Amino acid sequence: MNGYELVRSYLNTFYSGGDPENLGQLFTDTMVFDGPYLSTTTAIDYIAALKQGESTPMQYSIVKQYQDDESICVVYEVAKESREFLVNQVFWFSKGKISKILTVFDSNQAGK
Repeated sequence: MNGYELVRSYLNTFYSGGDPENLGQLFTDTMVFDGPYLSTTTAIDYIAALKQGESTPMQYSIVKQYQDDESICVVYEVAKESREFLVNQVFWFSKGKISKILTVFDSNQAGK
């Protein structure tokens, strides 16, 4: 998979409300995640944290995508319950997998 395919697969799996284990194939073992509610330094820790959280399906709609030599940035809108909010995620890659994700959004709009 190329970078865009990895990102789209991640987003589709994440927002489907399905089993977070399915994300494991997209990540390097040392995948770093940094976001408003969570920071991890391994794919195993990230997936374990997702398993403990809610897995309610949500809708998302991509607003804009940017790419440079090292990363892809995706800005998208999420519909969660009666709220809508923007999310910005930057994805870095190594050896054909996602190696780092930086997530930024207004946690007051998103709720917990």
